[in-house]
Amino acid sequence: DISDRKLAEEEARRHQAELAHMGRLNTMGEMASGIAHELNQPLTAIATNAYASIKMLESGDVANEKLADIMENIGIQAERSGEIIRQLRQFVRKEQPQRALLDLNELIEEVLMLLKPEIVKAGVLVERRLDRSIKRVMAQRIQIEQVILNLVKNAVEAMVKDNSATRRLIITTEMGGRHGVIVSVEDSGPGISKEMRDTLFDPFITSKEKGMGLGLSISQGIIEAHQGNLYLDSSSSGAGALFRFALPATQMEEESER
Repeated sequence: DISDRKLAEEEARRHQAELAHMGRLNTMGEMASGIAHELNQPLTAIATNAYASIKMLESGDVANEKLADIMENIGIQAERSGEIIRQLRQFVRKEQPQRALLDLNELIEEVLMLLKPEIVKAGVLVERRLDRSIKRVMAQRIQIEQVILNLVKNAVEAMVKDNSATRRLIITTEMGGRHGVIVSVEDSGPGISKEMRDTLFDPFITSKEKGMGLGLSISQGIIEAHQGNLYLDSSSSGAGALFRFALPATQMEEESER
């Protein structure tokens, strides 16, 4: 019965979306302290500059050029705060089912902005190897951001937990032939043990003390729902971990090149 099958598929999609949303809320809870600190910096700068402007006006010693510089700085810091809040609101909201053409390089930069407090605190050096000529993909923005964030966050936490002397994160984008775009997240942490590899993408399996064990399971479900593939591509334990996911490039992009 086709109708029964369609209902089952729709229910599976709805369940996947709810699970993904729960994962995003849990992730934001873990990141709350760092994000609050990141927001506090521009807000403090805004307050400091505003009080300085008031004192200048009250004293009557107003240099228009200097006052303009102060006001410009207030504007810049306000925009910075607004961008952080915009990213947070977008990430935690329930996504719409519609897909859109996305540039994965842009999504990576947005995720790195959200994770900046954790990356800086952990002393991780991020190396971007982003191919600016990659094709766009047809996907749900928030869900793909969630996958990238899970992979980067896991990499940072692995290096911190292992107390690695050198903490290096390499993020790469490239074309996988004509029809696919590949994103790679590689860290210099302890790698993945043989025992963990067999159950890596199973739900509720985690090496974190307070983890839910859903991050990689949700991420794999998201990528597979986009007709892609997420996998571990590491040579051996102790040599860091390398995760890759591939998504199909859009037919629209390919036809525009002909």
